[in-house]
Amino acid sequence: MKNNIKVISGVFISLAVFLAAVGLHAVSAYAGTYLELKDDEVYNGAGMSWNGSVLALNGCNFTGQIELPKNATIVVSGVNTIIQDRPYEDSGAIIGMGALTINGGGTLNVTNAVVTKEKCYAIAGKKELTISGVTINASAAATDAADMSAGIVSRKAMKITGSNITATGSSNARTSIGIKGVKSIAIASSNITAKGTSYGIVSTGDVMGISFSNIDAAGEKGALKAKDNLTFAGENGGTPGVKNDRWYVLNGNERATSVKLTAGQ
Repeated sequence: MKNNIKVISGVFISLAVFLAAVGLHAVSAYAGTYLELKDDEVYNGAGMSWNGSVLALNGCNFTGQIELPKNATIVVSGVNTIIQDRPYEDSGAIIGMGALTINGGGTLNVTNAVVTKEKCYAIAGKKELTISGVTINASAAATDAADMSAGIVSRKAMKITGSNITATGSSNARTSIGIKGVKSIAIASSNITAKGTSYGIVSTGDVMGISFSNIDAAGEKGALKAKDNLTFAGENGGTPGVKNDRWYVLNGNERATSVKLTAGQ
């Protein structure tokens, strides 16, 4: 089995090298750690364990960045806090390099307070992102200027079911979004609070569908925005409409900057 996990943490570098040599990875403190997990390795740290495909978090307090390979799953138990404290190669306290699933009955608090390559993300999925049955508080909170910021972002389809999510973009970014999906976004049976200075929830490349969920979304340019279509099922509190070839919830002929949807019966 290869031992390529990168654990970089100040005075812990030599310890990590030694542990790698004997095939065991364990870090008791996480200050400023870049943790790159691989699909052919195992890892055990304080409040977390990785078996090559599943990262189990239970009472984890981690400062740094966690990068997961394609087709990874994060199972959340208890209360966990992940904070990106410095710029790394990519932006995101948690980064899925491929399809990423986050589930479990616990709470995941994720904060990114720094800008990397003009971006600030808390949770970033580079392909599909699936969130199910979990509580997530994702904050992109950088005080430095950024070009793009989002609490949760996915480059492909995003699906959220049975979850409680609060996501905010940095107020210092040129474009600030609570939740951003570059492809489609599907939200079902969830409670979502998503706010940015630009938009609350955005599907930039495809459709957004919301069903039987409570949604509190706000942004100065529009609370909800979709490129091709915006559909609601079992929702009260707003009606999708088209303005300038994009879909929003409209107040008359204007884009609603604050939308609160409640799940219908």
